[in-house]
Amino acid sequence: LALKIVANLCGSPPPRGGRPQPMGVWRHVAAAIALAAAAAGHPLYRDEIPNGHNVPGVAAPGHVRAAGGGPRNSFGDDFESAGKRWTAALCGMDSDGDGLTNGEELGDPDCIWRKGEAPTFTAGISHPGEASTAGAPAVDSCQGWSKPADTDDVALTFPGFAVPFQDTVYGKLAFNVADTYRQQTGREPSADLFGVRFAPIVTTPGVVHHMLLYRCEGFPEGFVGNVSVGGRMPCTDLRYGWAVGGKPFCLPQDVGVRFARDRSDSWHVLEIHYDQSGRGSGGVVDRSGVRMTVTATEAANAPLRPAAFLWMGAKIPAISIPPGQQAFHLSAACRFGALPEGGVTAFAYGLHGHTLARALWTEVHARDGTYLHDAGCERHYSFDLQELRPLPEPFTLRGDHRVTAHCVYDSTGRAGTTRGGDSTEDEMCITFLLYYPEQAGVRKCLAPPDMEPSGPAAASEVHECCPLVGGEGRCAAAGANRSRVPWGIYAHLVCMVLAFAFLMPMGAVLAQGANRQRHPAVWLRWHRAWQTAAVAVAAFGAALGFAWSGSHLYYAHHWLGTALVVAVLAQAAIAFRRPHPPTGAGPGLKPARPSRARTAWSAVHRAAGYSLPLVALVNIWAGAALAASLYPPPWRGQRLRLQYNPLVVSTSGLLIALAAGLVARCRAARSGGRPRGSTRGEGLGQDRVLQPQAVQMAAGLNEAESTTDHGIGGGDRAHHSSQ
Repeated sequence: LALKIVANLCGSPPPRGGRPQPMGVWRHVAAAIALAAAAAGHPLYRDEIPNGHNVPGVAAPGHVRAAGGGPRNSFGDDFESAGKRWTAALCGMDSDGDGLTNGEELGDPDCIWRKGEAPTFTAGISHPGEASTAGAPAVDSCQGWSKPADTDDVALTFPGFAVPFQDTVYGKLAFNVADTYRQQTGREPSADLFGVRFAPIVTTPGVVHHMLLYRCEGFPEGFVGNVSVGGRMPCTDLRYGWAVGGKPFCLPQDVGVRFARDRSDSWHVLEIHYDQSGRGSGGVVDRSGVRMTVTATEAANAPLRPAAFLWMGAKIPAISIPPGQQAFHLSAACRFGALPEGGVTAFAYGLHGHTLARALWTEVHARDGTYLHDAGCERHYSFDLQELRPLPEPFTLRGDHRVTAHCVYDSTGRAGTTRGGDSTEDEMCITFLLYYPEQAGVRKCLAPPDMEPSGPAAASEVHECCPLVGGEGRCAAAGANRSRVPWGIYAHLVCMVLAFAFLMPMGAVLAQGANRQRHPAVWLRWHRAWQTAAVAVAAFGAALGFAWSGSHLYYAHHWLGTALVVAVLAQAAIAFRRPHPPTGAGPGLKPARPSRARTAWSAVHRAAGYSLPLVALVNIWAGAALAASLYPPPWRGQRLRLQYNPLVVSTSGLLIALAAGLVARCRAARSGGRPRGSTRGEGLGQDRVLQPQAVQMAAGLNEAESTTDHGIGGGDRAHHSSQ
């Protein structure tokens, strides 16, 4: 702009109809330079905001056009009003009105970033000028909450812990809450303490990722006095949890987390997870912790109901996520049968995964399998925004309810398999439910997960959130979405039933029950046609299964199905490589004994022909049961039909084939088994026997020995046809 002003001042306009004067030319050149400088200068504004160069698919976060230029968006207007620099006020604003502050969207949730420094987070970044679905807005559970009378604050913090410079560090320190209360308030607790508000104290943002407070069943030897980074603590009862992006958590007015007045029962361990992957060069000294607002039962207006945590999900060592999966689905189902008959009231939840997690939710099913509603759902999960959230409406959780934690991961950026573990680069699938009243001995359920490779849908399209709202106890829309079996799975199931329960058994019937002497050539052609069709359909069905589930074999159904297809292909191959049948010694003589190779081939071929359909019947049932578990229908009757109908149809096909074979054998036996035109040898008083013509069926059930009258023309024609 300055160059253009100078050019306008120094230049002279050209005469009307004449050529531009030299200074006029320079004026246009200066204007072009000024325009180029202005265009190149806008990207520099990205250095004025955290992760300015890291907003996905956007070169100019302050403009409507992603490439920059033209009108500004709402964030650009707020950035202009803030003096084109990052301020605490700009950080705390929600420019696009999507429920996330500009700081939360740009990786600076605590508004502490300064130009030139590394942002707190560099993953999970979203556009501050466009309504984003990258994450869910933080929930303020303390909004409208009133502090009970006679409360005190108690802080549990690390005393200057020098964090070892490793990507992942877990620091653990024991506290006696009753003693800490006495030390910090100078008062003796008159009764058990109840925590009604919990707030994180984070002194090293960007390094502290989450904190968990556990109650110990015994004395926490090795964790008292100094922060420990190893060892197994005798503490499993979760009392509080916080993760990055979370706000202070307030419990309902008449509910609190109990801390025993008795010193021997008041030991707790605070565990802090430090994530230093790709950040700094060490030297971090941390004094983070949690501040609890506590009150005594006798001091409250009414007795408080004790709250506790249930946590459920996938058994961590069993998690295995292959690389290159856009939406790898994992689920783990639990029941808490020790809950009282009337159930407990769940009122808040927390969902936890690591950097690959994209969608997390928890489903509640009734005893009969009816899908009720979700107990927490994040369709756009962010590792950098985790917190305890109140449920839209509390619900009663009963002991016969099935609670299933679902996690969907995107591993397209990984080159190797991701395992379950504590490290940030590992994965988890955990759901926390807060409930009251507290039940002794009911805490945790981590189950072996069901793992489902990517289908065609993206992670956010796998499930539609369906919370309990207005007391509605059934969510038909979400249940229908969840139970829809993909067409590829249905087609795979149909192909396998058709191949192993109909085509292959019927082909075997043609070999086992046909009158081979009456039809010495036709039966073999039909047998081969049926068996070839069975092999083709089975191979196509297997291709559908692999296309839908990927090349990884996760379940016994996958392994057995692969073995079956390989066996079928091998059976077809050896059918065309059978040893030649033996020849007789001459007319009127008995045929020679089969060779050892022919005998062995016949036994293997026949055994495989009998056993493959039976093994396939077991695997078809296993596949149907697997489909029913991965895509559970909302109604019990639908689930049973999905699970058992393929078994019934397959069994019916085998029984029909068996009945047809018995009928054919009876008819062949009644006809005497003699070919048309055969006669007894005149003057010899016995049959004249032609050298046997063995024709073996392609599915392999028994060896055919064809006999004809050697001296009759029709018999010769039959002999040559069979040959």
